[in-house]
Amino acid sequence: MIQVIPIKRDLDGNAKLRTHVLSPRLGVTLTLTIEGGKENIISILEDHLLETISSVEWNTSEDDTDFTFLTENYNRFIRNLEPQDLVDISVVVSLLRNNILTISAIGNATAYLVEGDDITPIAIPESGRFDFHTLTAGEVSRNAAIYISNQDSLEVLGNEFLFEFSAMNSAEFSEVAKTIFSREINIPFHLVRIAHSFKNVPQQPRQRGRGQLDLIKEKGKDVALKIKELPIWKKAKEKINSVDLGANEKQKYSFLAMGIILIFILIYMLLSAIGGALTTGISGDAFAEKVQQAQTLVEESRKLTGNPDAFTTNMQQAEALLAELRDAQKYLPDVQTIQGDIDALKKEVYGIETIDLTKSESIVPFGESGFRPVATFEVNNKLLLVGKTGIISDYVRGSDLPTIQTYPQNDSAIAATINDAGTLYIVSEATRLMTLRQNNTTYVSVTGQGTWELGSKIKSFNGNIYTVNAEQNQIYRYRPSANGFSQKTNSLTAQTSAKILDIAVDGGFYILTEDGKINRFVSTNDKGVVSLTLNKIPGAWKIDSGLSTQIVANDKLSYVYIRNGRTIWIFQPNSRQFQDINSLTYIAQVQIQSDSDVVDLSVPRDGQMYISTEKGIFEAQFQVKDGKFSLTVK
Repeated sequence: MIQVIPIKRDLDGNAKLRTHVLSPRLGVTLTLTIEGGKENIISILEDHLLETISSVEWNTSEDDTDFTFLTENYNRFIRNLEPQDLVDISVVVSLLRNNILTISAIGNATAYLVEGDDITPIAIPESGRFDFHTLTAGEVSRNAAIYISNQDSLEVLGNEFLFEFSAMNSAEFSEVAKTIFSREINIPFHLVRIAHSFKNVPQQPRQRGRGQLDLIKEKGKDVALKIKELPIWKKAKEKINSVDLGANEKQKYSFLAMGIILIFILIYMLLSAIGGALTTGISGDAFAEKVQQAQTLVEESRKLTGNPDAFTTNMQQAEALLAELRDAQKYLPDVQTIQGDIDALKKEVYGIETIDLTKSESIVPFGESGFRPVATFEVNNKLLLVGKTGIISDYVRGSDLPTIQTYPQNDSAIAATINDAGTLYIVSEATRLMTLRQNNTTYVSVTGQGTWELGSKIKSFNGNIYTVNAEQNQIYRYRPSANGFSQKTNSLTAQTSAKILDIAVDGGFYILTEDGKINRFVSTNDKGVVSLTLNKIPGAWKIDSGLSTQIVANDKLSYVYIRNGRTIWIFQPNSRQFQDINSLTYIAQVQIQSDSDVVDLSVPRDGQMYISTEKGIFEAQFQVKDGKFSLTVK
């Protein structure tokens, strides 16, 4: 199995170097690395290349017409740009298909083949040309490794590291390379290794670069210096100095040396004990067996595409095995490859796309601010970010994080909505309504009742505020008044089939309930709460009420978006007239891969998503053409 493993060294604030690993279909993997001096130009070129990749029908034969279309389309596109904008651009694209690798590069981007005693340049730095004009293709043999990078990897790393990397299996390479990059590389540098998962290449003579022995020596010095700072060291030294050895300095330093040895022994025993405790449970052989089981399930699933139930069962079992391996931090490169195969199969059978946020950068630099997002809104091309303990208004992407405006009386937010006029309303932990006025958050009054009755879900339509009372399965409406909002009224005149999880308002109501039903209620007809028919749903449709859940729809969106945990479904209503909607047609399903929980989905317009997690805010663009969904992640 050939694996594609990207290793990135990104310095703080660098947004001018980007790498993507894409699998547009089963058995086809592309890589894209792009770097330049102007971030806006990088974004334009990156978007063009990603859009081309998503629009091409990648075949599984060895015909390279699809790859040449990608490069030639780029060459035509850059004719519209000024030459000075392209001077410092470096791009390298590669296509891996049926063990055949095809590469083309521009600028300082490089690719090297390491096999046996040889390091052979496949793509070398070249100045004066802004277009793709050379193409290299060949088979990735069992003992070969290809290294693709934005800069000359032979110059940055030296042939010693390239030989050593080539002798490692995927797990070893991933772990060692990340450590070396963080310690040794002081420039923005991305390296993609393409090689078989398990390798056995003999070590080669070293000529350039720093050896592992140097790193070990430096590490030893670091450990020794840290030990000298420990209180136990000082106490031991005082004890030794207090021993009356007369003028026999040799004996004194012998005791000191013995103390050092004892300390190292204690540290070794402690680390061994910790390592033993962490690895107790499943043995290495058992982990390897789980990798094999997952691979077998995936291979079997390829033959079950005509049997949706059996296919779904195999996919669920394979993903459960991968989840165990992720939790144990074992065989992560293999997990990544198998997950890629699963995603490709799901896309082929179900039309399921994947957004991998672990490979994307947050568009808002939270840093150490402690900002915890609750909701994200786009207003006049700027972002309005509602956090748990404060708000960030008028954020311009690419800028530093501005001051977080805290809520009055140390209150905190649990939900938020924005109306057509751009006015923000926030439900607070104190069950009060807040709004933003002249860059200050203030409370909003309600008349006709003693206090607000607000749930954890809030929406706005035609100036009204709608909130869910989950206990009563009722939707409250608050109308605007001169001093805030007037007393609540009930919106529903009929009961729902189960507890309400969330609502959306477009003139009528979409009501998502915990039994998985998407219901419809329109106050101007007498049909009551009607469960919508869901057409063309692949596999089993269900909602996990234990996960955070949203339904996003309004009178300006053409589609209905439902998020349940890290899964997003997209549906198209049968009518643009809200009174006539009685069914939804499945368009796509998107799986979000993230190392933190997803807390919010915002869709300001069809084609644009903002996904908020506990660690950042990410964006994705998409389009639906002739009923087919395609995705671009930034």
